[in-house]
Amino acid sequence: MYYAKKFFQFLLFSVFCMSLIFLAANPIMAGEGKKDKEIDLPIEKPNPMNLPEEKDNDDGPEFYGEKLNSDSDSIVFVVDFSCSMTGSRIAKAKAEVAKAINSLTKNFKFSVVTYGCDVLVWQQKLVDASDANKASAAGWVAAQSTRSATATGSAVKRALELDRNNKLVVLLTDGAPNCLNGSSFFSFGSE
Repeated sequence: MYYAKKFFQFLLFSVFCMSLIFLAANPIMAGEGKKDKEIDLPIEKPNPMNLPEEKDNDDGPEFYGEKLNSDSDSIVFVVDFSCSMTGSRIAKAKAEVAKAINSLTKNFKFSVVTYGCDVLVWQQKLVDASDANKASAAGWVAAQSTRSATATGSAVKRALELDRNNKLVVLLTDGAPNCLNGSSFFSFGSE
């Protein structure tokens, strides 16, 4: 009976230790834990072929229905694809980026940067806003999926490095950065 009691105590202690190890190995990421209210953003009907919209747009590109007034003839779109950008958020972001790309006139040069904790670049330099390039970029954005944390600083830095003469960078994100140089950081016990 003595050994059975000791074995049972050892078993309980082991289960307790394993649960602590499991909790330590799976930290709660910033923004998780207490569930925030879901935000349901309206989604416009997507353009499945990512075809350019036929319209005169000599005033420059639009983003979320707003004219991007700038003397620049180039633009870099920087888009957050972190795990918090799920559901209607990422669908709306993809649709708006495709619409903005398609609103570029042929005299514009552009590229697209997407990021989670990593940074991906569609073209390593700014390219002409030809119909083929716009369709390629919109398709590339549509094929991206959400991933990991939020490395906003690294993504903006990369966008600025594409062309030092570019004066227009458009950033689309839903929250604060939580990744620096490939290292995620977490928040415990915050609300």
